[in-house]
Amino acid sequence: MVRIVIGCLVALFALQCGNASPPKQPDANELLIANLTSANWPTVEEAKETLESRQAEAIPLLMKLLDRDEKVKLENTADLIYPGAEKSSGHGMVIGYNLDWLPIRAGWALEEITFQNFGFEGGEWEWGNPDPSKAAENQKLRADAVSRAKTWWQRAQGSWTRFDGIVEALRSDDVHRQGWALGYVRAGKTKCDGLTQESFEKQIKPEAQRLLHSKEEWVRQHAQYLLEDKEGRWLKYKTEAAVTTP
Repeated sequence: MVRIVIGCLVALFALQCGNASPPKQPDANELLIANLTSANWPTVEEAKETLESRQAEAIPLLMKLLDRDEKVKLENTADLIYPGAEKSSGHGMVIGYNLDWLPIRAGWALEEITFQNFGFEGGEWEWGNPDPSKAAENQKLRADAVSRAKTWWQRAQGSWTRFDGIVEALRSDDVHRQGWALGYVRAGKTKCDGLTQESFEKQIKPEAQRLLHSKEEWVRQHAQYLLEDKEGRWLKYKTEAAVTTP
């Protein structure tokens, strides 16, 4: 009798194991957001570049991340200089966003994709010593930027394209947007559907020529360097990105 009971239990266990569903694997979008919210800076940077090349498709994912008002301290930053950095080596890549905060990290990606200025950039350069008295003020700045981004997307979703975003930024009165757009067209290595030699000549080049007279030196320089690129390196960068980006 004991043997029969044991045999039944073994058979039942085997049946349950055989019918057990395999663990759910994260889809590509979930994995991208998991990587973007990682503490490991190289992982974050790679995820951001991939999201940027997905253009409008990435924006709903980033909008959801805006609601996570959490801090994830970056590690393995090497010589990255940003407002949340513990110290500055005096040289390296400078990113003016406090990337330790997830809404700002999402906002950084959003502003790089859209060439909009929602207000995520900036903040106190803490060098490992954040001022507790400014916590409420900084939280409000994050919330205000999040609100601007969401309001913009409510109007823009469904018709917005990254190429339209470039043209709009160049024609705006915001020097930050102008400079971001020119810098991307000149040296950006992520995808932008619709940005071709023909569309460049018709819609980008005239704006770059106009911005040669900007009051901001850095905007003038971006315009100058772009217009001096007679070999079309700016387009080759994007063509290569279209081949290598998943």
